[in-house]
Amino acid sequence: MPIELSMPRRSGRFTYWREIVAVLCLKVIGLTALYFLFFSSAHQMVPTQQDVAHHLIDRTMASTAER
Repeated sequence: MPIELSMPRRSGRFTYWREIVAVLCLKVIGLTALYFLFFSSAHQMVPTQQDVAHHLIDRTMASTAER
């Protein structure tokens, strides 16, 4: 006696589309949350001329010290 497995039928033609749209909406919400938590302008550093000069001098001194 063969065993037949049947998948539960979904009511309606657009249920897969509804699920896909729901997942895409969750992704957009998640990416937006990540942007505001880590990449928004409140978390960006504004380099000053002194910061750039110190960075360049430190790199130059470190490279000459290695030689």
